[in-house]
Amino acid sequence: MLAALSETHDTRLLIVDDDLATGVIVARTLERAGYGVCLAFSGALALAALASGGCDFTLVLSDIRMPGMSGIDLAHEIQRGWPGLTILFMSGYESPEILMTHGLGDLPLLRKPFDHEELLAFVNAAVEPPGG
Repeated sequence: MLAALSETHDTRLLIVDDDLATGVIVARTLERAGYGVCLAFSGALALAALASGGCDFTLVLSDIRMPGMSGIDLAHEIQRGWPGLTILFMSGYESPEILMTHGLGDLPLLRKPFDHEELLAFVNAAVEPPGG
């Protein structure tokens, strides 16, 4: 399932999480903060959203553990197809070491559980220019 929740802001985020409740909470929190948000419940749907070209996404925020295509596999596909796109991770299970193991050590990881303020600070830091 792919859900477009908002397209009212110049900054468009693609949220990828196979857990419906988590995905919706993350998407709504970011939508309320003024971000344009699209929610995909699998890596395959996220790639389809990117390939459609319907939205010019600023960044992708993906869970790491998902059935089918993991967030790590998704990140590698994004790096190949959309090399300038910012990728962020969230996970309740994985540590930053897993990203290093898979050649993604420089990508930020937000540990679950997180609160609204932590989520917003994490995303804001990725979309704001350095020093801004």
